[in-house]
Amino acid sequence: MSVYASIALCFLPLIITIIITHAIVENFTKSFSFIALLVGFGAILPVAILQFFIKPLPIDSHKTLYSVLISALIFDGLLEETIKMVFISFVPGKTKKLACFLAIGLIAGSAFGCFESVIYLIAKNGQTSIRLLTSVLLHTFCTGLSSICVWSYKQGKGLLRTFITAVFLHGIYNFFAGFSGGYWWFSILTILLAALRCRVHYIKIAEPEK
Repeated sequence: MSVYASIALCFLPLIITIIITHAIVENFTKSFSFIALLVGFGAILPVAILQFFIKPLPIDSHKTLYSVLISALIFDGLLEETIKMVFISFVPGKTKKLACFLAIGLIAGSAFGCFESVIYLIAKNGQTSIRLLTSVLLHTFCTGLSSICVWSYKQGKGLLRTFITAVFLHGIYNFFAGFSGGYWWFSILTILLAALRCRVHYIKIAEPEK
């Protein structure tokens, strides 16, 4: 497969996410998708810059299980989810329904994850196909959780635990994704949990809203 075809394949999950959201979310416009793409692609650069300058910390040089876990929670979970949430916070949300705002978050997360897969492809990481099935989904649902948090604050409700959940699950995913064998499957479990928490929190908020 040519490099151009591989790059195009990296964006397949994003295309599917956009198609699904437009099909099932009422009043979700093309402009919302464009905003979501700006959020997702825009968050990549500051994440890359900050990780480049911050990661050479003492804790990252000690390859114990504890240090790897803390590094995953801080550098992958907290850093990436915070920056994505900051970008989402610029999206006007006071008049938007939760479903539309959540869809923006899901598309933004998918865009972030797909662009990250392209970076891995260019760096010849060799795990692009796996990342398409795991990391992209993880970013999609974790950004969805962060978008619920942002929307709740814009509505004066302040549901911080959705963001904390996103940070925790992202960090745990990266921790177990570095393993091989049976432990690797725990990373898949975190993706399923992230998707489940998105649905649970959405239902809890959307039902009273109706």
